[in-house]
Amino acid sequence: MDTLFLYNTLSVWLAALLFIAGGIVSGFVLSATFVRLLQNVQKSKPAISGGTVHNKLPHLLQKTICLFFVYAGFRLGLGKLIFSDIWELWEERALTSIFIVLICWSIAKLANELITQTGGGQKSAAPGLTAALFEIQPHIKKLTSFVMVLIPMVLVLKTFGFDISALLAGLGIGGAALAFASKDLLAGFFGAVSVLIDKSFKLNDRIKVAGLDGYVVEMRFHASRIRTLENRIVTIPNNVFQNNPIENVSSEPHTKIVQTISIRTENGLEKARRAVELLQTLTIPPLGPTPKNVDGSDGTPPVTELSGTSAAALNYIGIHVFKINFVYFIAKNADYWATINAVNIEILTRFEQAAIKM
Repeated sequence: MDTLFLYNTLSVWLAALLFIAGGIVSGFVLSATFVRLLQNVQKSKPAISGGTVHNKLPHLLQKTICLFFVYAGFRLGLGKLIFSDIWELWEERALTSIFIVLICWSIAKLANELITQTGGGQKSAAPGLTAALFEIQPHIKKLTSFVMVLIPMVLVLKTFGFDISALLAGLGIGGAALAFASKDLLAGFFGAVSVLIDKSFKLNDRIKVAGLDGYVVEMRFHASRIRTLENRIVTIPNNVFQNNPIENVSSEPHTKIVQTISIRTENGLEKARRAVELLQTLTIPPLGPTPKNVDGSDGTPPVTELSGTSAAALNYIGIHVFKINFVYFIAKNADYWATINAVNIEILTRFEQAAIKM
């Protein structure tokens, strides 16, 4: 055992191999034990540990724990051996570089998994979040991966004795140029993030912004699309949401409609009074299905519904016309234009039956 082999006795070599083997065995055994223990805790306390992220956390940490024990075994084992000064210098650099890469790899894996689970993994899995979060997930993950590659690369170069000041200066200039060239893209990204954080609106909400009024039909990384009340699709850069006030119409319990109805003075007092009564008690019947949609599929009946109590008052008496102010409220989930259309048709029908001339 005292025989020298490559500057070390066989007993030292054996001790080094035992440390390395112990690190490997300990890594597999202890990481598996930790996973089993954490899974048992999750089963016994689902209210505390529930959630997709927590369910996948043991498997995320298992490889990391195992690799750290293996690294520790190699570190202790090689530390027992004595080599030339040059060999030990490069050995220390290599082990330090491996440790840096291991740390950054672990952080990148955990960060990417948290990003994925925060967005629900897929659009249908996160109804409480906007689809924009799902859309920007790949970009955030790529950015995280890029940073977690760049940082260890710079640190490893520094560990091996390279002068990284010039590299950092070049990266700073290049980053500034890249940021300037992609400022609109970055503005769109931060606009989407601000909408997510502030919860200004979500998919299918009706909003008013920058003179536009419509329903949000799509939210992407750099821009969103709304379908206006004129049934046109408008693409809005997300930075618009940062620089303009947003009115979320869908957050209101109902939509208030005010219109003025003029009737002829020849109707007389009784018919004018009757017109006000008809408006105050106005109700609308549900509309039937439309014959065909634009795409040729069978039509579906739009939702037409009023909310609350309508109000009407005779507010102008002229030589030729009487003007009645009429206020009603469209229910939150009702079709805007279909309800207005149904209300106006019902007014014309009632006035015609009552022989009230407009």
